[in-house]
Amino acid sequence: MKLPWTPLLLALPTSPPTSSRTPLERCLSTHSIPFAPPSSPSYAPLTNPYNHRLPYLPAAIILPTNTHQISTALHCATSHHTRVAVRSGGHSYASHSLGGTNTSLILDLRHFASISLSPSTAIASIGPGARLGPIALTLAAAGRALPHGLCSTVGLGGHATHGGFGFTSRMWGTTLDTIVAMTAITATGTVLHDITASSHADLFWALRGAGDSFGVVTEFRLATHAAPENGVRFTYDFSPLLGDAAAQAAVFAAVQRFAVEEAPPEMALRVQQGFGAYQVTGVFWGTRSHFDRTIAPLLSLLPTPPATATVIEGGWLDCLVAFNDNTPLNDTTLIDTGDTFYTKSLTTPRAFPLSSLTTFFRHLSTAVPPAPVEYWAIFDLYGGAGSVLAHNFSLDSASYGGRDALWTVQLYSHTPKQEAYPEAGIKFMGGVWESLAGEMEREGGAGSVGAYVNYVDPAMGPKEAHRRYYGGGYGRLVELKRKWDGGGVLWNPQAVGVGDGVWDE
Repeated sequence: MKLPWTPLLLALPTSPPTSSRTPLERCLSTHSIPFAPPSSPSYAPLTNPYNHRLPYLPAAIILPTNTHQISTALHCATSHHTRVAVRSGGHSYASHSLGGTNTSLILDLRHFASISLSPSTAIASIGPGARLGPIALTLAAAGRALPHGLCSTVGLGGHATHGGFGFTSRMWGTTLDTIVAMTAITATGTVLHDITASSHADLFWALRGAGDSFGVVTEFRLATHAAPENGVRFTYDFSPLLGDAAAQAAVFAAVQRFAVEEAPPEMALRVQQGFGAYQVTGVFWGTRSHFDRTIAPLLSLLPTPPATATVIEGGWLDCLVAFNDNTPLNDTTLIDTGDTFYTKSLTTPRAFPLSSLTTFFRHLSTAVPPAPVEYWAIFDLYGGAGSVLAHNFSLDSASYGGRDALWTVQLYSHTPKQEAYPEAGIKFMGGVWESLAGEMEREGGAGSVGAYVNYVDPAMGPKEAHRRYYGGGYGRLVELKRKWDGGGVLWNPQAVGVGDGVWDE
């Protein structure tokens, strides 16, 4: 069953005059592959980064319309010693979808954005260039849904191949957990139409967690779920506690106890601080009466009552719009809107000790010098009582490394009005991370604190990135990289194998 949605398309660029072409451009032109070289008027808008702090200048942007063009472009890149990066929605925090460095060849998959649903199997077939908002709208028209993030303009490709956490993940898993099959093109240009747990199983494992290093996925087949009929959104505000580190830590500790002991899979739970607010927020997928019974133990544990409590019921799509800053899910005006920012993240399977929480909140209120950037901290509950993320999926079911996390934390900072991001901001955010994670890592060892690859941190060197993103699965990833991309064609500064003396130059 084809469900209607028209993706935002860009006119295919024209090739430059023959006399001015580079050898790579001549190869692409010879094979009639649509591309935008630096001399093209299409090049500037196509290379506008989502993170304005990290602009890069690719060798060219490919806008393929079929798998043959992708395969041939990979052959051209290999022949002319050019590294390749893939862009689906272009939301890479580190601009890896522009290569993460200059002179890469970019495969822009915006034309691979179809969305269809089988009424008999409830399997959705979706292109990597489709964005989360239109995906949700299309599936909801048939009463179906997928677990995915909250930002409607994120492209499916990178999101699904590196995790894909959202406010239904504790009951459904991440986006990559719903993948049953993929069509992908390997670094050598080979098209594989049926990559599953039983066919090309090693590649299926690698693509689900480290996809940017292993292939160009051109279609996902994903098992959908029945869309929830009702959601109860809640926000409990504790902003009067700002500056009182002990009181803030005590509230968090109460939330954490509830999360570990009682939070059901139908509950998404978040603690956040930023812009003068300290809040416990989330959504419960069920009725208001069921929510009231479920949240009661948490409210009884709180050492301080919230200053205000906001509870709002709504349907599935109403909730998604609310999570999307009350912006329509098909609003294409946001696609090219970026930010000037730097983000760090951490994942941990352990509960935060009260001492770490107190140190963290004290650091936020007493840091000297004061923050040179605007910032906020978001703690998302992954695990806890009833969460399927670790309990229903084995830790080695995919190369995704955050499976056993209790919390995943995003520490986001930016400059307003697109002002230049100061180097002092990166140092400051490193101090924020250290205030929260330092004690835990010193006590738990090098593998005790991870990071979420969809919140990619370009300040990490490749070896640290590999350890934090992939944990104990990284050795297997290197072996598979040698098998599927021995030449290191699919590359970014933190790609599998970089820093190991094989694909560094």
